[in-house]
Amino acid sequence: GYHYMGLDPLFFRLGGFPVERKKPNLLAINRLQKAMLEQGHSVGVYPEGTRRTEKRGYDVKEVVDLTRGSAQTALRNNCQIVPVAIAGLAESDDGRGVVALAMEPIEPLHDAFLPLNRRADVMTDVLTYRLQEGLDIAYDLRQLSIG
Repeated sequence: GYHYMGLDPLFFRLGGFPVERKKPNLLAINRLQKAMLEQGHSVGVYPEGTRRTEKRGYDVKEVVDLTRGSAQTALRNNCQIVPVAIAGLAESDDGRGVVALAMEPIEPLHDAFLPLNRRADVMTDVLTYRLQEGLDIAYDLRQLSIG
């Protein structure tokens, strides 16, 4: 099953739960992610650390400022990251016109010569590239679907 940390109704329907943004309990989040991954579940997160919407002044078509938390989780738990680009979620009240596109998975970077944080940085760079590629395609597909 899929479990998402986030407040969007879509993610609640997929088993999501809220996370206190101002004072997140990172230890509890990491333990929960580890337990879920050990049970064979997938864990979905916003790698930017927040939801971005045009209403908040963001260009939702650009990937910016990813945190390395997703990569660190993947490295600690030896699991893939599957980037999913979502176009149109902020613009849709009923889910119509939303395009979600799963990109090529990113394998954990095992390199004995690089420390964990540097490997996480490299994986985060790859994640940024793949998400941007996915967003470009997803927004093109969305435009085709809504005319």
